[in-house]
Formats: sequence, C-alpha cells, structure tokens
Amino acid sequence: MTAEQQKMPKPTDIQQQLTALRLEYASSLKQRVEQIIEDLNSLSSHADPVTSLNDMFRQIHSLSGSAASFGYSRLSESCRQLELTLKEDVNRQTLPDDKNTKFLKQGLNKLLGLIARGADDEQATRP
Repeated sequence: MTAEQQKMPKPTDIQQQLTALRLEYASSLKQRVEQIIEDLNSLSSHADPVTSLNDMFRQIHSLSGSAASFGYSRLSESCRQLELTLKEDVNRQTLPDDKNTKFLKQGLNKLLGLIARGADDEQATRP
C-alpha cells in the first residue's frame, strides 16, 4: 500500500462522517426555522426592518439550498416558494404586505411540519 493510499479515508469513515453531518443538520433545522418565524413576527419593530428582511431572505435562501443537499427536497421546494415571495419585497426594499406576511407565516409553519417528518430523499438518508 502506498503512502497516499494510507492517507485516504476508508469508505466507512466517509459514510460515518456524512451521517454525522446529516444528523447535525437535521437537529438544527427546527431552531433555524423558528428563528425566521420570530424574525418575521418582529420585523416591523426592528430598528432597521429592511436589513432584517434581507437577513431573512438569506436565511431562507440558505435553507433552500442546503435542504436539498441533505435529503429534504420537499423542504427545499417550500423554502424556494417563500424565497420567491420575499424576493419582490427585498428588491423593492419594502416590508411584506399583509397578504405576503400571512403566506410567509403559513409557509414557515409548513416547514416545521416537513422538518418533523424528516428527510424525504432515501438516497441521502441511507447509512
């Protein structure tokens, strides 16, 4: 065995690391969405609500991308819908109107339900 082959991690080590990453990711999801809900509920009382809106948009965008990578494709798609709703307000630098706020709250609560169901991509969750 060459020195280079000895340095390479074993497939089981890589799989264990991936499993640990998935578990860590899954354990942070609920808290991340709850924080976005809290931010949305207090958006109008923030000292700089437009900056807070931009932060919410980035958080949802991040969830949209990472969720798919970790086997939460339904969660990713739902985040994408929320992201598109927020995008207009972010581009205009205005707060969401009542209709969009209601849609966002419903969508964020839907995310919590999807998180409770767990990952839906069998390949990503296979040990």
